[in-house]
Amino acid sequence: MNLLDLLRSRGLTPVHVSAAKGGEWACPCPLCGGKDRFHCFPEQEGGPLCQEAGALGTFWCRKCGAAGDLLEFLTTVESMSFGDACQELKVPRKARPLGLPKPPKSAVPPAFVPQVWPLPSDVWRARAARLADKCHERLVSGPNKALDWLAARGLDLDAVRRYRLGYLIEEPNKAGNSTGIFRARSAWGLPPKETKTASGAIVIKKQLWIPRGIVIPDYGPGGYAEGALPLRIRIRRPNKDVAGTDFPKYHVIPGSCMAPLLLGAESRAFVVVEAELDAMLCHHRAGDKVGALAVLTNRGKPDVAAHAALSRALTTLVALDYDPAGADGLPWWQDNCPTARRWPTPVGKDPGDMFKAGEDPRVWILAGLPPVLRQDRPAAPAQQGPAISPASAPATITAPAPAPQPEPAVSEPLGPSLAGEVAPQGEGAQPSQPQADTQAPAHVSAPVQAPVQAPALTRELRQVLARLATLMRRHAIEYSGGKWRTPGHLTQAQDEAVWTSLLPLLTPEVDQLLRAHPDSLVTSENLLPRH
Repeated sequence: MNLLDLLRSRGLTPVHVSAAKGGEWACPCPLCGGKDRFHCFPEQEGGPLCQEAGALGTFWCRKCGAAGDLLEFLTTVESMSFGDACQELKVPRKARPLGLPKPPKSAVPPAFVPQVWPLPSDVWRARAARLADKCHERLVSGPNKALDWLAARGLDLDAVRRYRLGYLIEEPNKAGNSTGIFRARSAWGLPPKETKTASGAIVIKKQLWIPRGIVIPDYGPGGYAEGALPLRIRIRRPNKDVAGTDFPKYHVIPGSCMAPLLLGAESRAFVVVEAELDAMLCHHRAGDKVGALAVLTNRGKPDVAAHAALSRALTTLVALDYDPAGADGLPWWQDNCPTARRWPTPVGKDPGDMFKAGEDPRVWILAGLPPVLRQDRPAAPAQQGPAISPASAPATITAPAPAPQPEPAVSEPLGPSLAGEVAPQGEGAQPSQPQADTQAPAHVSAPVQAPVQAPALTRELRQVLARLATLMRRHAIEYSGGKWRTPGHLTQAQDEAVWTSLLPLLTPEVDQLLRAHPDSLVTSENLLPRH
């Protein structure tokens, strides 16, 4: 018996989808349903008990996460007892385990370590660049259905040029049914691929198949400058090519780097989505206010570059697809990113659907930002003091500043926190329309970092520090442990006015000096170096 036979005996009809791993089949999951999310590999060996019984096959559901061998299928999916499952598989009695106790699981989850994704080879990147450039020129050369499709999702011609989107057309074949192109794998720096057919025959593939469709290149955090080399090529296939099949809509060219797409790495706020096109839409419409991160799947996580960018952010709007799968990915962000809040689209499941429904992504994004980031940031004042009007904030502060809060001894999760920020919504909370924040931030915390060297005290830096000291003295602001603190008695309008003037002064040089400051509590009195 193998898993494929068992599934068929239960009334399921798995469909062959790939020759990888000895053959891969897909069907609806017996636990959570769906269409093709349950994948089985009937030629793979299971655990020791299944090997003793000669029962082949493993399974995995990409939605609910159920996975295992034939024994796991019977005990987990069909709720059989262990003894009944062994009897069903005819497991020899001598092979049955003694049921030794398992060690308890740790109550504290391990700290998140962002992944470092390997880069494609230089040969691959050069080939990808040539393909992306040709497809981009073809797409922008004139009106076509691909441009219309992108425009309907909010990516106009300016966005197509900005993110170097393209379109790959098929090359004709003798049968007249071509839906892509073939290229030598060696020309892309890829070795031959060994696969197994449904009949068990081994085939060596030396050709690389690339389907037609919209070409979505990712050039990495460095951006889309002329001459840059792609890290990944993903292709959005036409609906007619995947309709009625089990083929996915998106195809990634083998050899691509699977790091998330990061746009606007220096932004103070970010929108987290699943698809690259949605990230490009958000960045194109509101890139002056936010950056965008496409994590590619509902359970995608930031890599090293994205983790560093989010650690500097004041707000992270988690806008994973507004469906059960998107909700499944939310808990990780709530546990690892203090500035994260769920911010689903008011209509549709993603920003592209929202735009098609007539909603403006910029309005939706700005509504999720705290007031201090929502407005245009003023330039640093030229005079000695910050531009705070006497009407909006008193000249003297009589109430004492709050005591500094101790920092944790362990490494912080993603991002600083914003006191007064609207709390992230729970997994089940799915508002039909986002609500704007009503509370201004009370402090901004920076991620814990290793000791740094104080920057050279230039004339320009001393002038900025003098203005910052004046602002700190006027409003009793303090800095300690990577956090700025304002007096708790300020009104919302006063607090917003203070932060509006404070943010332009927090240059990288100022941040470096503060982190290298010899005093644990920095005030207006000891901010300026004494030499």
